[in-house]
Amino acid sequence: MMRLLLTFLLLTKLNFCLAEDEAEQNKIDTNQDTSEISEQQKNEISEKSIEQLNLLFNKTYNKSEPELIETGTITPFGAIVSTTGKVNLIRINKEAGATPEKMVRAIQSTMIGLAKKKEIFASAVYYMTENLETTDGNYKRAIIGRLEHASGVSLAIATSIIINANSVNYSPPVTTTISSEVFYWAHQTKVRNKQ
Repeated sequence: MMRLLLTFLLLTKLNFCLAEDEAEQNKIDTNQDTSEISEQQKNEISEKSIEQLNLLFNKTYNKSEPELIETGTITPFGAIVSTTGKVNLIRINKEAGATPEKMVRAIQSTMIGLAKKKEIFASAVYYMTENLETTDGNYKRAIIGRLEHASGVSLAIATSIIINANSVNYSPPVTTTISSEVFYWAHQTKVRNKQ
C-alpha cells in the first residue's frame, strides 16, 4: 500500500525566500565531523538550524488552508528544503483506508530516501490533531509540524487554529525539541563509527 501511496507523490515547487546564492552562504555543512568543532561552533550551527526550521515552518504550515476551510481538516503533507535552497511540498493522494498515520509514515519514508542521498537538508511533516468544537460552533484544532535539520536539530511546532466560515485563525506557535525520524541515520552512523 505504501508503494501505491508513493506513486501518487506530487512535488510542488515553491521559491524559497532566500536567493540561491544566499542559501548557499547560509547552508550548513552537515558532513562535518562534530567531534572536531568547538562548543561555540556547535551552538552556532544549532542556532542557524533552528532559524532555518522556523523559516521553513513559516513558509509552509498554512499551505493546506483552502482544504482546511472546505473540509475542516488537512491531509498530512510534507515540505523539504533541497540542497539548492528550494522548498518542495510533498502531497500524497488519500486512498480509501489510508489513515493519517500511514500517510505521515509514507511521507517520512520518502524524506528519508532523499536525506540519505543528501538531496535535502531540512524536512517538515504536517498533520492535524483531533477536532475540538467551541461553544460558538466553530472548530478548534492544532496543526503539528515535525521539522528536522540535517545538523541534528529536530523540533515539533504546534499552532492551534479556529476554523471560521471563510478563514482560519492561527495562534502563535509553540515549539519543543523532539527526536529525529528523518535524519536519524546520519547521527547514529557517526556514533557507531567512533566505537
